[in-house]
Amino acid sequence: MKKIATLVLVSVLGGAITLGAYKTILEKDEPIVFNEQQTPSLFTPVNLKTTNTARLLQKVLILLLLQKKH
Repeated sequence: MKKIATLVLVSVLGGAITLGAYKTILEKDEPIVFNEQQTPSLFTPVNLKTTNTARLLQKVLILLLLQKKH
């Protein structure tokens, strides 16, 4: 049991170090600029390379929205 707890603790520590390094070194802070002339849309494309999971999620969300309208 002690070895499992140690393994979990080391895994959490490694994840925290990796996330901290990513946030401080690789991720760039870019300000969000809003254009007042454009109206905000309901769906904003985030990534143009969609995977099968993303397409499935989009279809499920569209079906849920259509069901709420009826």
